[in-house]
Amino acid sequence: MKKSSNLMEKARAALALHPNCGAKCKQSEGYCRNPAMKNGRCKIHGGKSTGPKPKHGQSSKAAKEKRQAARLVIKSLSDNVP
Repeated sequence: MKKSSNLMEKARAALALHPNCGAKCKQSEGYCRNPAMKNGRCKIHGGKSTGPKPKHGQSSKAAKEKRQAARLVIKSLSDNVP
């Protein structure tokens, strides 16, 4: 019991030394208190990119091809069933 308490105290002390995000929050009318990453913001307010956005029509084109392939597989399986 005492060992886990000691670990929590060490973790809190380490977080206290870590810089905070500092982004303005709408809900709390203050600033974000999450620990900051190398870029100075937390993972919510300035985290990693989710990747490039697809060009217009690319995502729907790929989805259509997937659906068509699935339909062909389902049709070939249903044709083989006696």
